[in-house]
Amino acid sequence: MEGNEEFKSRIKRILRSMQDARLDGLVVYSTAWRKDNVRYASNFSFLGPYAMVAIDRNGEASLLLSTKSDVERAQQSAWVHDVEAGADVVSGAVRRLGKLGEGARVGVAGLELASVGIIEGIRERLPGVEVVSATKMYDGVRMVKSHAEVASIRKAGVLADVGFKAFLDNIVAGKKEYELIADVDRVVKAAGAEDNFMLMASGGAEVRAMSPARNKSIERGEMLRTEVTPLYEGYWAQICRTVVFGEPSVEQRRSFDIFFRAQEAALGSLKAGMTAHDVARLQNEVFESEGFGEYVTNKYTRTRGHGHGMHFDEPPSIEEGEKTVLQPGMVIIVHPNTFLPLAGYMVLGDPVLVTETGCERLIATERKLFCVE
Repeated sequence: MEGNEEFKSRIKRILRSMQDARLDGLVVYSTAWRKDNVRYASNFSFLGPYAMVAIDRNGEASLLLSTKSDVERAQQSAWVHDVEAGADVVSGAVRRLGKLGEGARVGVAGLELASVGIIEGIRERLPGVEVVSATKMYDGVRMVKSHAEVASIRKAGVLADVGFKAFLDNIVAGKKEYELIADVDRVVKAAGAEDNFMLMASGGAEVRAMSPARNKSIERGEMLRTEVTPLYEGYWAQICRTVVFGEPSVEQRRSFDIFFRAQEAALGSLKAGMTAHDVARLQNEVFESEGFGEYVTNKYTRTRGHGHGMHFDEPPSIEEGEKTVLQPGMVIIVHPNTFLPLAGYMVLGDPVLVTETGCERLIATERKLFCVE
């Protein structure tokens, strides 16, 4: 990904949002298990327990690292040139925000992830300054992807297709779930993925959800559900598919037909200007028309999809009541994944790029109920 122009563009968007939110400074915070906030603002994947990016009212950015061993890599690859590491990154972040008078406002993107000590440290060093959450504001900046970001997600989508093919190719009776996941992981990483997140479930109509791979053997006659989610250049793309190990039953075929029509209803209408609620509603109406409306409530399932980007489960959540308006450049996955009593839990999901007039699928794998003999 080209760095200089992309970085300038992101900073401009962040500054506009800061001005709209009446913020005089911004601290972007990430933990080691959710690096995406800091990575978005710096192009750096740190190894320490946490990191921050401080952005002042003029758009000057500084990368503050909790581990000194990260500094050399950051100086080589980060878009931010001002890099510091040490025990007291809070003081470094506050110092770089510049002089802030009484009544100034500083936002913290990722405030909800930060320890009490870090937040209190910021407040103590900024007496008279209001420290507020800027997480929702920052999420809004990240929702609309640049051309460079979409290009990386497309490449991750290619790897998702590769990963699902490896899933199909390695289904063998008696193999453990964790062995099958390892087969896929090896293939996608050899193909260029930085990482790969996967869930799966094997079994019959009793299966209610997917989980990390278990020490369970795969058997003929079962249905396998999976999501393969590779990471490429900091961006994730996910595919959700269902596979029958043998000949599909009447109930399995009927169940998949409902899922397919639900997803098709959303994909056929999805475009900029719709809300996340609208996309969820289109899918839920298909289940309701078949008498399965209760199975798309939070009793059985979570969402009808979600955003994609530097985290595989970003806002907006595709669910009824979510009023986020879809904009050109947003990337979401549409997946009516849920449990139905017909054949158990089933999944079908495709990442799409939202456009003015519709949406574009970012993976190539056919949308069907797959069968492995």
